[in-house]
Amino acid sequence: MSKILVIEDDKLILKSLIIILNSEGFETISAENGLDGIELALSESPDLVLSDINLKDISGMEVFNSLRKDSRTISSPFIFISGMSEIDDIRKGMSLGADDYIVKPFKQADVVNSIKARLHKKAENDNILIMKFENFRKSISKMIPHEMRTPLTGILGLSDFLINDIDNLKKEEIVEILNHLNNSAKRLNNVIIRYINYSKI
Repeated sequence: MSKILVIEDDKLILKSLIIILNSEGFETISAENGLDGIELALSESPDLVLSDINLKDISGMEVFNSLRKDSRTISSPFIFISGMSEIDDIRKGMSLGADDYIVKPFKQADVVNSIKARLHKKAENDNILIMKFENFRKSISKMIPHEMRTPLTGILGLSDFLINDIDNLKKEEIVEILNHLNNSAKRLNNVIIRYINYSKI
């Protein structure tokens, strides 16, 4: 069940939107001003935010900008509710990355279709990101073992040679072998560091 945050200071419109969304099976949370809406969005991480542009305390545009700056809500779809007189604000919001807008007076179908379309698009984008991450993980899991084996093979081979033939080797040859061992160990260490960094990602 998708969670929708509705930010609207007109109590009648707010109640109407909640009824519409609940009837469609959405979970709804609501705020009657922008500041409360921001706080609720950051604490509840809604799947989508539906906000009036013309709020009494801060504008819907300010709400939008605040949520886009926070990692918890940066990818949540954002839909503006507005009157036709606020068309310039709508254009500005869309140019900044808002996902859609609904003009008052609205029909139930307008609200529901807009929300479903944005949630569907977000789900598709999330799936693409998951696939990209999985492909990245698989490529790393194939690459790292190979890169580890190469320097490790050198370390094992040279160390075996050194152990078995050290009495027959000159000092310069021993130093040369030790240098090769040291370089292989450094290479292996770099691969391990990269692997740790990939794991963190």
